[in-house]
Amino acid sequence: MAKTKDILDADYYLADLLSDGDKTIIEKLHTILRSSHYKLNRGVNELGKMDFMEVGFTDSQQAHQEFWSVYERPPKREFQASILERRDLLVPSDVRERKGAFFTPKIWVEKSQEYLAKALGQDYQEDCIIWDCAGGTGNLLRGLLNKANLYLSTLDHNDVAIVKDLAAKNHLKLLENHVFQFDFLNDDFFSDKAPKSLQEILKDQEKRKKLIIYINPPYAEAGNKAKMSGTGKHKAKVARNNKVYETYKDLLGSGANELFAQFFMRIYKELNGCIMANFSTLKYLNSSNFKKFREIFKAKFLEGFMVPADSFDNVKGQFPIGFLVWDTATPPLKTNQRAQFGSV
Repeated sequence: MAKTKDILDADYYLADLLSDGDKTIIEKLHTILRSSHYKLNRGVNELGKMDFMEVGFTDSQQAHQEFWSVYERPPKREFQASILERRDLLVPSDVRERKGAFFTPKIWVEKSQEYLAKALGQDYQEDCIIWDCAGGTGNLLRGLLNKANLYLSTLDHNDVAIVKDLAAKNHLKLLENHVFQFDFLNDDFFSDKAPKSLQEILKDQEKRKKLIIYINPPYAEAGNKAKMSGTGKHKAKVARNNKVYETYKDLLGSGANELFAQFFMRIYKELNGCIMANFSTLKYLNSSNFKKFREIFKAKFLEGFMVPADSFDNVKGQFPIGFLVWDTATPPLKTNQRAQFGSV
């Protein structure tokens, strides 16, 4: 029953690992150990109250106690933030592909922020609002310092809890009320899920010119990471059960099979005028499957670089991943526009 509520084995493990005397020490996690049972935070119910569920042990906790009796818990305080930040390594690869929970290596995070400065000016952190709408545990925003101008959303409730805890302890320069659970491919921008301060920017065409959507979205759904390198098989309908697919499938053509393309099209059509700064494969620039996508997507290329895909965790194959910065406010060009970017 717990797994149907997006509770993963990784969440039980974190609750166990970050415990002292069989009680989880980080209360903000959505899955916590309470001596003889787990307490799961399922969010707000239809009555507007927090909804909790208890999950017990089937063997009176015997195996659990035997396993953890040989380990000293909790880990030292200086390691706890690192453990939370790399929760993605505990998540199965198929779930990571679906949720986009792939950790962007620090070297490419830093390089991407250098390129943002090249494209937008050295003061972009002061001048712009930055929203990572596929934020995971927040590592893409590391190095950015103006917390009032940063927003992070993620599909996973437990990632929200982790990021808020990291922010509260100043491991991430984020305001806790700028961190929220949001399904970018299904949720309404102007529902109560998004902060009102962000909504004011999203609905104002002039303010959107100072908005940067800064993301490393899911690269593949209908085709997994192995498929991108030619060794895997497509998964049936895995990218098709969401509102963005239904809204834009005719504009995306065959590109609709890719979740990252769905992110890009929603950004381009509904947040027109913003800056889109994204990591992704380069299919949308050159693949025949993206011909219809390119007929619609006429943003202006500003800056970018390419890196080997296998420099990312659990990505196999020899193909490039690009970080590209686009100005979506630019009107369609009369001549063909070709992106010019470097390889790192």
